[in-house]
Amino acid sequence: MAGDWIKMRTSLLTNPKVNGIARYLEDSRDVAQSLSTGYSGTMNEIVTRNVMRHVTVSSLLVVWGAANEHTKDGVFTNADLSDIDDMVGIPGFGKAMQAVGWADFDDESYSVTLPNFTEYNTSGASRSANAKSGAERQREYRQRKKASDRDEIGDVTCDVTRDRREEKRREEKEENTLSGKPDSADPRKPESEEVKASNADAREILSHLNDRTGCSYRAVESNLSLIRARLAEGYSVADVKAVIDTKAAEWGADDEMSKYLRPETLFGARKFSGYVGQVERTAPGAGWWIKAGFGTPFEAENAGCSEKTAYLWRDGHRMEATA
Repeated sequence: MAGDWIKMRTSLLTNPKVNGIARYLEDSRDVAQSLSTGYSGTMNEIVTRNVMRHVTVSSLLVVWGAANEHTKDGVFTNADLSDIDDMVGIPGFGKAMQAVGWADFDDESYSVTLPNFTEYNTSGASRSANAKSGAERQREYRQRKKASDRDEIGDVTCDVTRDRREEKRREEKEENTLSGKPDSADPRKPESEEVKASNADAREILSHLNDRTGCSYRAVESNLSLIRARLAEGYSVADVKAVIDTKAAEWGADDEMSKYLRPETLFGARKFSGYVGQVERTAPGAGWWIKAGFGTPFEAENAGCSEKTAYLWRDGHRMEATA
């Protein structure tokens, strides 16, 4: 059998064989009469080739659908080319298909065959043989649904476990903050790196805090950075130690307040200057700038006041010498 029967596709409109069928049809007066209200001429006198190509594609769809539904392997039995005409309502359409190789009439078996039909399509009989029952489709759906639910449960369980770990870490951090327990080392960095990042003065002050409170605050960046910030404001190591000593004496015996003997409370920027103000003015080397009337050692030094000359200052002003 000559030619190929092709499947319906978006490029069918531009197929040369479609153009051949359209050319065949547009020269027929019978086609013009069947597609118009009685026009006696030919189709090419009243419509363009493009119109006929669209008519051809629509008619091919009808033939293909009929073969797909009612034939076995694309063979119309007990039929001739006029039966193709009757399907689409266009006289000569069967002959036009045969002319381009998309249909073949066998007079001996009295049948019309669409060549190579099964290469691109399935017949109704084949679909019925391969069709699944409703029960089979339901069973497969339930199996897919069950597998999908297991995957979702696994994902949710993983998310819940991860969320619980995060929540536990947050709770532990909040508990340590409120209770005054030392911060745990950052698990992302070795402790040696944290110690290297700290300066000697900050470590000395933190060690003094541990000695006075009996705690074991570690030299991690979160603790040392607070101390370095206060030193950068002009306070000396002795000043910070004096604050530790004063607050340890004040809070150490109080179960409620002793938990605040921790770096974030003692060395926080908001309250540290107030703690300095509580340092006893008679403490050696501590609070000289306060007695001179300054808020910080930095302010005192900017005004020209030092620890050695602090006795000459009052309320932030140098006293005039009297004869």
